[in-house]
Amino acid sequence: MRCKIAAVLFLFAIIFFFSNTGTCLSSNDLLLFTNEFPPYTIIKEGELSGISVDIVKQLSSLAGYSCNIVMLPWKRALKESQFRKVLLFPYTRRPYREKQFKWIGPIMTDTFVFAVNREDKRNFNTIDDFRNLEIGVVQGTPTAYRLKKMGFENLQYVIQEKQNAFKMVHGYRIDAWYAPELILTRTLRSEGIAFEKIRIAYKDIDVDMYIAASLSVSDEIVTLWQKNFEELKKSGQYRQILKKYGCEPPQS
Repeated sequence: MRCKIAAVLFLFAIIFFFSNTGTCLSSNDLLLFTNEFPPYTIIKEGELSGISVDIVKQLSSLAGYSCNIVMLPWKRALKESQFRKVLLFPYTRRPYREKQFKWIGPIMTDTFVFAVNREDKRNFNTIDDFRNLEIGVVQGTPTAYRLKKMGFENLQYVIQEKQNAFKMVHGYRIDAWYAPELILTRTLRSEGIAFEKIRIAYKDIDVDMYIAASLSVSDEIVTLWQKNFEELKKSGQYRQILKKYGCEPPQS
C-alpha cells in the first residue's frame, strides 16, 4: 500500500510538472516540494501532515498562496530547483549547501544522536568512541553523510529508520543507531517499541531545518515568508504545532 501511494504521488508530480495548468503555476510559479521524514513530514492514507508540513501550510496561507505540496524524491526535487521557483522543506542547512539556496527559518531544530541498547553500559564521551562500532544509518541522509565524511567505515545502511530500531532492540545486529533525535523518538513510538529499550549515549550536533528557496525565488518572497514565520512564532501557533507532534520545547 505504501509503495502504491508513493507511485501515485510520483506520477502526480510528473503530470504536474508537464501540465500547463498546475495549481502552483497561478501563484508566481512557486512549487512546494517535500519528502517523507516523520515527524517532520508524514504521509498517511495519501494525506500529508507533520511539523514542517503544518508550518508551511500556515506560511503559505499567510503569504496568500494556494499551492499544493508535492512529495518528490530529493534528487528530482533538487534538479527541479535549478530551473524552477521551488521551496524545498524540511532541508538541513549545512555549509556545503549554503550558496545553493536562499533560506527561510530555521523552522525547527533537531539533534543528531547516537543511541545504544539499554543493556550497553559503556560510557561514550566523544564521537570517536563510536568509530569501531557497527552503526546503523539511513542511506542518503545528512547523518550518513556526516559519518562517512568523518571516515567512519563500520556503517550499516538501511532504507528506513525502523530497520535500525529493530536491529538494535530485537536483533542486536548494530552497536549504535545514529539519527536525528526527533525522528528516532517517533520511530520507536510508531513501531510500538518502549523508549526504555534504548539509551541516548551521546548527543552529537544540533542541526537546523529550513525551507530552502531556489535561487530563482525573489528576495521579496523569501523576506515575506521569513516575516510570516516570525509572526507565526509570536502568535503561539508555532508552539502549538510542535506540541501537536509531541515536540514542544520547554517553557523558558
